[in-house]
Amino acid sequence: MSDDIGDIDEMEDGEHGGDIREYIDTSGHWLDYKIEREFTNSAPPARLVRFMPLEQYLSILTTRQLYIPRATEYDDPYDCAFPGSLSDAIKQALVDKCSEPEFSLPGELDHSKFVEEAEDILASQLDDEFSDEVPERWFVSCWHAGEALTDLMWRSYGGHKGVCITCDGPALLKQLQDTVWVKRNLPAVGRGLENFEFLYGYVDYERPLFEVQPDDEAGPTVTVRRPAFHKHRFFRLDEEFRFALRLTTKDAAYYSAGADLDLAACNASVSTSPLCPPWIAKSTEAVTRQFYPRIEFERLSLELE
Repeated sequence: MSDDIGDIDEMEDGEHGGDIREYIDTSGHWLDYKIEREFTNSAPPARLVRFMPLEQYLSILTTRQLYIPRATEYDDPYDCAFPGSLSDAIKQALVDKCSEPEFSLPGELDHSKFVEEAEDILASQLDDEFSDEVPERWFVSCWHAGEALTDLMWRSYGGHKGVCITCDGPALLKQLQDTVWVKRNLPAVGRGLENFEFLYGYVDYERPLFEVQPDDEAGPTVTVRRPAFHKHRFFRLDEEFRFALRLTTKDAAYYSAGADLDLAACNASVSTSPLCPPWIAKSTEAVTRQFYPRIEFERLSLELE
C-alpha cells in the first residue's frame, strides 16, 4: 500500500474522517451537477403514414390490434439506446467541461487522490441515475410524418409487396390513448396502466442526446433527452413520429404491448406500391373490402396522369 493511500486511511480514521464531500470548499464543480430530463409530448400531424409487410397488415385487419414491438426488436442496435454507456459519457463530459472540486485538507496529502475518489462517487451516482435507461424498457410504434411515399420507404419498411396505411394523426393518438396496454399475462384484465408511461412526439435528429452546461456558481446542468425520441442524423429521412411506452416496473422481462387499431375510426386509407405485382394488389384490396367495405384503397401507379 502506498504512502498516499496510508495518509488517506489515516485521515478517514482521525480528525478528517467521513465523506470526502464534507471537505470540498469550492462550488460549481462537476459534483454539483443536476439532471434535467427534457421531453414534452407533441401533437401528431394531420396525417401519419405506416409502411408494413403484407403479413403485418393482414394481422391488423383480422385482429384490429396493433402490435407494438420492444425497441430491441428493431434492426437499429442503438434504438432507444446510447452507443456505449450513457452514464460514462456524461461523467466524461462533466469532468472535461467543468471545474474539479478542491478540498480543505492538509497540504501534505496528495489532493489528486481525493479528486480520483470524487470521480468514483460521480460515476457511481450517474450509474444509479441511468441504470434503467435501456432499450428493454421501451416499446415503440414508428410512423412516417413526411409527405412523400418514396421508393426508399417502400423498400425499407414494407417491401413492394407490402402496404401503406395513412391515418388521421389526432384520431390515431386518441385511439392509442384509450386502448394501449402493456401486460405480462395477455389474458389479464385491464391495460396495465400502472406498468408504463405513454409518450408521443417527433424524433429529434439534430440535437445530441445530452448536453452539459457549466455554471461556476450553481454547478453544471446536464440536460438529458428521451432516447426513444432521439436518433442519429443518418436516419433523418425517416421523418418519424413515435408513440412510445416506457416500462416503469422494476423488472422489464416478459412484457408485451399493443393497442386497438380500427382503421375506420382513424379515417385511414390504404395503398399498395406502384411496383407491387397486380395480382397481389388486387387480392389485398379484395381482402381489405371484406373488413372495411368503404375504406379508401388505392393501387399506386407509375403511369403519368
